[in-house]
Amino acid sequence: MTYGVTLQGFIKKRLPDIRQEIIGDLKSKLSKVGITDDIDTRPDSIIGLLIDTFAEREAAVWELQEGVYYAMYPDSANGISLDKSVGTVGMERFTNEKAKGYAVFYGSGNISKGTLIKNKNTGDKWQTAKNGVISRDNVADVLIRPEVINNHTYTITIDDTDYSYTSTSNTKLSLILAGLVAELPQQSVSVSSNGAVVRVTAQEKLNINLSLSDRLHIEKMGTRIAVESVDYIERGAEVGELSEIVTRVDGLIQVDNLEVAIAGRKAETDSELRLRHQEKQFGNGKSILPAFDVALKSVFGVVESRTFQNNTNDVDDVGRPPHCVHCVVDGGLPEQIATTIYNTVAGGIGTYGNISRVINTSEGDQLIRFDRPTYKYIHAKAVVTKLPSVEEMFTSDGFSHIKQAILNTGNLFSIGADVVTQKFYGDIYKTQGIASVDLKFAVTDSPNDIPINFSANNITIADFEKAVFDLSRIEVM
Repeated sequence: MTYGVTLQGFIKKRLPDIRQEIIGDLKSKLSKVGITDDIDTRPDSIIGLLIDTFAEREAAVWELQEGVYYAMYPDSANGISLDKSVGTVGMERFTNEKAKGYAVFYGSGNISKGTLIKNKNTGDKWQTAKNGVISRDNVADVLIRPEVINNHTYTITIDDTDYSYTSTSNTKLSLILAGLVAELPQQSVSVSSNGAVVRVTAQEKLNINLSLSDRLHIEKMGTRIAVESVDYIERGAEVGELSEIVTRVDGLIQVDNLEVAIAGRKAETDSELRLRHQEKQFGNGKSILPAFDVALKSVFGVVESRTFQNNTNDVDDVGRPPHCVHCVVDGGLPEQIATTIYNTVAGGIGTYGNISRVINTSEGDQLIRFDRPTYKYIHAKAVVTKLPSVEEMFTSDGFSHIKQAILNTGNLFSIGADVVTQKFYGDIYKTQGIASVDLKFAVTDSPNDIPINFSANNITIADFEKAVFDLSRIEVM
């Protein structure tokens, strides 16, 4: 039999075969020199012990050779060997990542890298990931107060584009504010008024360049700066949570996060890396739909994505324009998502969605659009009938196990997946002592809404929606 690397792969020589080969070779050599080959080779004999000693050492070498052979392939490699194996196709293991996001620093002056802020609810400390300057050249959020002047032209310049409003001969503040709001762009920036000032917030870019004509005054101005958690934490920050200043800086008066900051993550395990390697075959090409989802999955913080397309010459039923892709992405920073979509989409193909970011490329600024899934908050109610204790005891923590089982199953539903009631029973009935379970669900648009109608029927989830479960909305009785 042929051993080693063969056309059928690696075939290892095993200990019994090695022992028999050594015995055969020993007897052959004894015969050649005229010594009888009638020797005792039993394992408990002296010669047998010598044979076993050398056979075990040779078997260990064959084990090592087999390990080296299989360390070349992602399906069987582990640890560093797996890293080097997937590295041949340009992949790297995801390492520990800190939580990341953007915070708006209000005031004036320089903000140094490492400036500390804090999550007001969790106490987690965050720090700026780079230096920043709060100035009119880098405006993320600004409050503008106009003076009330008759027959006066007010001009707000955003990224070298002028937006002007001329007051009437008998004007008042509310008219000036309404006029400025109407003139300002409604896509590249968010514009609103509270009756005293106009608020302008950068949308498509992290920060904008701003200049004002006379009679317009800045009440408050902030600049977006990238921030990250000081420690490796697997939680992010909701809007408005990064609002406490730890490091006192001259000119800094306030800090706030206008967008959700994404959670950190642990280093990728071997099994997770192997799975991503298998999926990468769809990402080797560009512009095909699976390639988008594979590429977006590599973006830090992205939980999942789903990509649609309109390859016709007409606007489709959803409102997507002709020849475009529509990526729905859960998690991740918008700037990184937009860059990934730009690097994946084919030339001449547009993007669609309500979220937009401007990407600076060698071909100039490119506007990339995508969407977030609309969360549908699922409420669950389970009424448990227990078996008689003499038949099977219901454990003291049984209700907790059932709640966790419902949550674990619910977290498996992806974007656009309907909530199918039957999928929950398998994990629920792993809890001992259950005779039957009456399981019903309800859905709300807000996590704090009180559900009205619970039903055992499946819940239909639209293509751009995602069912979201939480222990606080699961009741077991």
